[in-house]
Amino acid sequence: MERLNEALERIDSSFQIALSGKHDEALEQRARRQYEQNSATYRDALQTEQNNITLEGESELVTQLTSLTDQYLSHGDAFHNQPGTDADQKQAYYGETGLYETFVQIKEVSGKILRLNQNNMEQAGREARRLALQSLTWFGVGLVLAILLALLLAWHTVRSILRPIQAVTQAAQAISAGNPDQVVPYVAQDELGQLAQAFNTMAHRLREYRQSQSAQLLRAQQTIQATIDSFPDPVLVIDFEGTVEMANPGRQAAAGRGSQAERSGSFGDLATPGAAPATVGRGAPGPARLSPRRI
Repeated sequence: MERLNEALERIDSSFQIALSGKHDEALEQRARRQYEQNSATYRDALQTEQNNITLEGESELVTQLTSLTDQYLSHGDAFHNQPGTDADQKQAYYGETGLYETFVQIKEVSGKILRLNQNNMEQAGREARRLALQSLTWFGVGLVLAILLALLLAWHTVRSILRPIQAVTQAAQAISAGNPDQVVPYVAQDELGQLAQAFNTMAHRLREYRQSQSAQLLRAQQTIQATIDSFPDPVLVIDFEGTVEMANPGRQAAAGRGSQAERSGSFGDLATPGAAPATVGRGAPGPARLSPRRI
């Protein structure tokens, strides 16, 4: 609309030049050329506006502007092409329905169209700012949620990694303390799950080995006890501190006689022909040592 209003101002100026240069051929020619040039520019701007109707109420204003334009330019053509007397031209320009009055009406209608478009642009600007602020707000909310989700995932990842490692560590410490009955729980079949499964297999084999060793040790102890029990002479098995760990029935009978001999002050009764008490020391490497019979 700015291009249309500028052309309209120049058209009106051509009428005023023609009135002021009456009987001056040069001024009249200048006014006519200015009118013809700017009337063509005005029609182009009006056609652009007619093809760009987008707002409510704009179509009625453009229709009114087109009607006023046809009236204004037809009177303008007559003003320049059929000049009359000075009084006739002044009446054609300043009259009640003259060119100037039509000019004012065109200016008013074009101003309404311009304000309508400006208001729409301002409203669009406010809407764009509102949408930008809303988008920024949602972006901030989304960013905060993304950060919280990332922290949650990081915490879950660290927890899922550390918990199996802590379980394996605690189970290893319990096994080192002498408790091989440890099982590490696992769910996934990833590297940590494979580690927990391998640890459970190791602990299971360790328990089996311990049970087999305990059984072998028990059988060895029972064999030794049976061997000692088969001796007719008293036999003792002691550790480095002198504590009796094992003894056969002959030793228990000798112990009873020894108590009587101690009460009577004589150890002669402890000696029996062919049955001398023997002591087997434990805890030292090498074969068992037999102490000489005490009489």
